[in-house]
Amino acid sequence: PDPSRERCVTVYISESADLQSLSVSVKQGSVTLENIQNALDYNVYLESASATFDRVISSSVAGITCRKGDVVVNGSRFATLNATVDDGNFTVNGNNVMTISQTNYHLIVKNAGNILYNGGDAGSTYRSTAPAPESNVIVTVSNGVLTVNDGGDPPIAPNA
Repeated sequence: PDPSRERCVTVYISESADLQSLSVSVKQGSVTLENIQNALDYNVYLESASATFDRVISSSVAGITCRKGDVVVNGSRFATLNATVDDGNFTVNGNNVMTISQTNYHLIVKNAGNILYNGGDAGSTYRSTAPAPESNVIVTVSNGVLTVNDGGDPPIAPNA
């Protein structure tokens, strides 16, 4: 009940758990999902909050809506990652987990901001289509920076 103490909830999910989806809604603060390998659908809603996906591997879908805050995806993979960030930044750090050769990207930045792909400035729209994609990444950011650092390809030039 001490309001000055940080509130924290830790949930452990077994790889053999028979869950189909995980929904998280945070009005203020942050959420970290880490070291999960399962076929879960993820539904994350953030009001004035941030989320980090760290080593989350799913053969399913992650849907992320962030009204104000940042989203970071580290070394994670989803069959489809569909995210909308209204006022904040979205970052994918991969080490060849989500690479151009394995992933379809459809990235858009509206209003103010830009897309950075492996250090190169891709402007406000970036699309790529992989011949046999393992993942689809669809991200729209309004008023922020969308950064992809996959550790694979060199910096890219803009393409529309």
